Amino acid sequence: MVKINDLALAYGKFDFKRGWFDLVVEADSKEGQISGYVKPLFRNLKVFSLKQDIQEDNVLQFFWQAMVGAVTKVFKNQPRDQFGTMIPFSGDASGQSSTDILATLANLLRNAFVRAYLPKLEDKPQTLDDDFKFEAPDISDPVSPGESP
Repeated sequence: MVKINDLALAYGKFDFKRGWFDLVVEADSKEGQISGYVKPLFRNLKVFSLKQDIQEDNVLQFFWQAMVGAVTKVFKNQPRDQFGTMIPFSGDASGQSSTDILATLANLLRNAFVRAYLPKLEDKPQTLDDDFKFEAPDISDPVSPGESP
């Protein structure tokens, strides 16, 4: 994470002391519509260091860094030492897109307090169409040679 500190400082006004980052993206496109999710996961993350930040930052930067550090500490999954969420999105070919903020916040709470997200694609049934689903064939009734199905 420390390798992207320039980016974090430019867009978030904070920096990382340590950590690892996993990004999982799944998207589906059909007839000009796209939907899916982005799953950013931060492991072993440290954003705030009292000794280091008090020496390097001005007062406002110090308090912002402390607040970001506190939020990541409170909302991380303790057993996996992981801060993350799943952000659902949808859009169309013209560039119109939307994300579900409430679902993103609920997923942040789920990762922190219920069950941690894993750095892999979610297990969802594979479908080709809304009416067609992959299912195991029914082989309970034998078909005799002269019988039509």
